Amino acid sequence: MTEEPWEDPADEHMQDTAERSGPAWEGDGASPTSFLETLKSVLLAPTLMFQSMRREGGVGSPLLFGLIGSGIGALAGLVYQVVIGMLTGTLAFAEFAVQLVAAPFALVAFFFVNLGIRQLMLMVLGGGQRGIETTLRVQAYCTGSISILVLIPFCGNLLAIPWGIVCEIIGLSEAHEISRGKAALAVLIPIALCCLGFSVIVASTGMLAQYLS
Repeated sequence: MTEEPWEDPADEHMQDTAERSGPAWEGDGASPTSFLETLKSVLLAPTLMFQSMRREGGVGSPLLFGLIGSGIGALAGLVYQVVIGMLTGTLAFAEFAVQLVAAPFALVAFFFVNLGIRQLMLMVLGGGQRGIETTLRVQAYCTGSISILVLIPFCGNLLAIPWGIVCEIIGLSEAHEISRGKAALAVLIPIALCCLGFSVIVASTGMLAQYLS
């Protein structure tokens, strides 16, 4: 949207709200039906979903969507872990209890740390003009939707990770109105740095162990 120097910001906000009325989770109200409709939009039509997503309007609804989806995914992962542990005789109830208690806190912490990193990357790349609320909304709807894929036995995580990256790149691009390349850099650079750091730690640990032996 091109902003004219004489244009009233309030008028621009009203125009943006009229153009962007989604997703169903906000437009139709929170319900199982609107959750599933929003979930389907993110997973199957992310471009249309984030072209119509509101960029403002409060963070409560997006956060609730993300929390519900992430909670379902985390619980499914723990249930699968228990089933596999029972079948293999390696189930540790104490470890399961700790993970069950820690999971909600870990999910919230990871979400906001990731949000801060994502917004910082967008600002560095010159693509975060729409503000952190827009970034939060994209991340909340992506996280809540992608986490549901964990319900698929055995291959859920294998599907969730790459498709989650794709959906977030599309979401940031459409919501912030930036190029796919700039959005991809904002998402992929932190991942690459984490992988590089992990590789350095593993290599250093191996070299140290070899030296000490």
